[in-house]
Parts: sequence; structure tokens; C-alpha cells
Amino acid sequence: MFDETYPHYARNDTDTLRLILMCDVERPMNPLGRAFNRLYSQLARALAVPNTGEDRRGALTAVFAAVAPLRRRAVVLKARHRGLYVLLKYSLNAMLLLLAFLPVFAVLQWIERADLAAVY
Repeated sequence: MFDETYPHYARNDTDTLRLILMCDVERPMNPLGRAFNRLYSQLARALAVPNTGEDRRGALTAVFAAVAPLRRRAVVLKARHRGLYVLLKYSLNAMLLLLAFLPVFAVLQWIERADLAAVY
């Protein structure tokens, strides 16, 4: 058994397959440490990469797999039509930024209406 918190690597110089069992042994920790460990394990699940066809794919890995063909097309577009690429890039980023702040704006509007309703 070894501690994987230190950088390491493994080699298999044989002609046979090697099976590796990875376990997360939960140690006694304070509540903040337990919360971080849970968050990190969820992130690891979301980033799971399948080794065979039967393996499950993590949610973030699935999103990346869906976006990867678009990224390849964007690289080609950038090489051929840089101006159009830059226009599309900034337009998409601006739209995503607006979508990210839309819920914040909606909550602020709700608070403002609630304050005005309380006054009248």
C-alpha cells in the first residue's frame, strides 16, 4: 500500500495485464475536511473516463465529449477565418456571461419588488 498524495507512476513491463485496486479510506476529519472530501469525490465521479465500453462516463466527461467536435470545428474556423472566429467567440462568451448573471438580476428584482410592496 502507498500514499497517492505524493507524485508517483507505475509501469507494467510484463506481457500480462495488471489489475490496480484504488480505495479511498476515510479517516477521522473535522467537518470541513469531510465536506471537502465529499466534494472532491463528486468531482472525481463527474470526471470519470471510461476505459472500456461497459464503463460509465462521468457527467463532465460526457459534456466534454459532446463539445469536442465543436471545438475541432472552431480550430479550423480560427485558422481559415480569424475575424469571424473572434466575433463568434466574443458573442458566445457575452451570451454565457449574461445567462450567468440573469438569475442574480432576477433575485435582485424580486427583492426590490418585495421592498416596494412592504412600503406601500
